[in-house]
Amino acid sequence: MKSVFAAGAALAALTLAGAAGAATVTVGPGGYNDGYATQVTYNSNNVEAGRGTADGRADGNNALGAADGKFFEIGNFDEVIFTFGTLFTSPGSVTEVTFGGRTTTWIEQVMVYVGNLSTNTWVAVNEAPISNALPTTSFTFDAGPFDAMKFVHFGNIRASGSFDIDSVRVAPVPLPAAGLLLVGALGGMSLLRRKQRA
Repeated sequence: MKSVFAAGAALAALTLAGAAGAATVTVGPGGYNDGYATQVTYNSNNVEAGRGTADGRADGNNALGAADGKFFEIGNFDEVIFTFGTLFTSPGSVTEVTFGGRTTTWIEQVMVYVGNLSTNTWVAVNEAPISNALPTTSFTFDAGPFDAMKFVHFGNIRASGSFDIDSVRVAPVPLPAAGLLLVGALGGMSLLRRKQRA
């Protein structure tokens, strides 16, 4: 098992090194949407990324928002970075759609990392690698908060691409109740001050 993991890690390292010079694109509206991914960055050259194009699978927008049956395919040689419009902590989940149905002969896997874009630091989630064994897979990770999640192909190279993502969701960092009280108090003080000036 360790040798399989090491081989996957080596492939991931090569993938990350190759992706640095790739033609990347970021799509999506941004902002916050109930913990669902709202932007995705990926290599826009489908051939270079090892991504198929049938069924709209090359459109990164298909992986944003709640699950709807549309999907975005991670290429065999690509890394895909999702953002959520907020900081987040554990847990996370991904909904995967394998076109044509799941079988034991069509296993797709990804390494999943959480990190911070400003420092370009990444940590593997506890359950990595993630496979397409279930439609929705939940996973956990330590520490945080984080601002991005990265998926990198792991395992077998397929002629028609890799892991098919319908949606990605995280647990946003909650605004503490004290923070809401503070905002309310400042707003009230501002109103009182305006009344006194009038």
